[in-house]
Parts: sequence; C-alpha cells; structure tokens
Amino acid sequence: MVPVDETQIRERREAVVDLIARHELALSYLKQELNELDVAVRVCERFHDRPDFADLLPLATDTTDGEQRKPTGIPTMADMILAVLQNAEAANEGPLEPKDIVARIRQRWWPDAPNSSVGPTAWRMWKDKRLDKTGAAYSTPKDEAPGGASPGASAEERPFGELLE
Repeated sequence: MVPVDETQIRERREAVVDLIARHELALSYLKQELNELDVAVRVCERFHDRPDFADLLPLATDTTDGEQRKPTGIPTMADMILAVLQNAEAANEGPLEPKDIVARIRQRWWPDAPNSSVGPTAWRMWKDKRLDKTGAAYSTPKDEAPGGASPGASAEERPFGELLE
C-alpha cells in the first residue's frame, strides 16, 4: 500500500475548488449572454412583426426641432446670402442683419427657412473673410472686384450673376 500524502490531497482539493470557481464564473458569463441574446431575439421579432414600422421613422426632410431641411435644387446657403447682400448693395440698402437676410431668402428661394439658418453660415463666411461685418450686419467685402469675383478668385468659383436675376 502506498502511503497517503496529506499535502497532495490538500493541493488537489484546492485545484478542484479553483476549477469549480472558474467554471461557475464562466457559467455566469454564459447565463448573462443568454439573457442578452433572448432580448435581441425579442427586439428582432418586434420589428419583424411590425410592417408599419417604416411609417414611424422620420422623413428625410424632418429634423428633431420640427424645422425642414433645405430643399434640393436651391443654391447653397452661402450662395443665397451672397446674392441677397449683392442685391441689397445694388439697391443701396446697405449691410443686412441675419433676420433681414433670412426674410429675403424666404421671399425668393426657401419659404420655410428657419431663423437660425443664416446666422452661423454668415458668421463663418465673415471669419473666412468672404463677408464684411459691422455690428450684427453683414455685407460683401469692399475689395470685391467687378463682376462679383474677389481678386484672385479662381475660374472654378461659381458666378453669382444668375442668382441676382
């Protein structure tokens, strides 16, 4: 008979306890994943069983605040701002504030243009030295060359003449 070594038995016992703990941890992770998969299946079934779900999605023209996006087929906001300011200057109406610019954009291109649509774009244009600013009013730069192009403007820049008509 082989003598029993109590130390070997204790070591084996600790190894079995560690193995059980690792398996219990793995089992708890697997149970958690199983619950998450059950939720995923219920979500998929809910969307699959709702043919009217597409009707609940917002339209591409909707925004979170209820304002409409810029319609297709009209000039960019920057182009509209420049055209409005050029028309105002041609009529000797001087610099315009964003509220006046948006009012003219509404008259000509975009009847539902939100009040907030002009200010940020005009400010960026001013920062890029594409507009002049006096107080809250904007105007085209004074160093603008005849014909609507800035000195050194590339031939690729879009002329604004057709927007002024």
